[in-house]
Amino acid sequence: MLASTFGAMAAGAVVQIDSDFAYRALILGNSLTFIGSAAVLVKLPKLEPLPSPREEGRWIALKDKPYMAFVVLDGIMWIQSEVLSYALPLWVVLPTDAPRWFVGLAIAVNTVMVVFLQIRTSRGIKGGTVAGRATRRAGLAFLIGMAVIAAASGVPG
Repeated sequence: MLASTFGAMAAGAVVQIDSDFAYRALILGNSLTFIGSAAVLVKLPKLEPLPSPREEGRWIALKDKPYMAFVVLDGIMWIQSEVLSYALPLWVVLPTDAPRWFVGLAIAVNTVMVVFLQIRTSRGIKGGTVAGRATRRAGLAFLIGMAVIAAASGVPG
C-alpha cells in the first residue's frame, strides 16, 4: 500500500510536469522497483508445491453454485479498482480543469482511507449472510459514487 501511495504521488507529479523527461524518469523508476522486488523474491526460501487432490477432479469449484455466484459478483465489484486506477485519472486530466497533480493525491487519499478504515468497516462481518449484506452496501456506495462523478460532468474545477 505504501508503494502504491508513493507511486501515485510520483505519477501525479509527472502528469503535472508533463514532459518527456519526466515520463521517462517515471518509467525508469518503476522498472527499478521491479528489479528491487525480484531481488527480494530471489532471497525467499523455495517451497515444494502442495499435491492437488486427485479424487475430486480439477474443476470441482465450478460445481459449487454459491461460490461461483460469489466469484461472478466479486468480479463485477472489482470494477471499482479499475475506475480508481484508470477512469478517474483520465477524467481528472482530460475533461476537467482540476490540476493534474490531483490524480496522485486522490489515489493516495484512497489508499490511506483503505489502510485506516478496512478493519473498522469489516468488524462484525462473520459468515456469508452478513458478508453479502456488506457487499451490497459497498456496491450501493460505489453506485452512488459513480453517479456523483457523472453528475459532476461540466462542473468547473
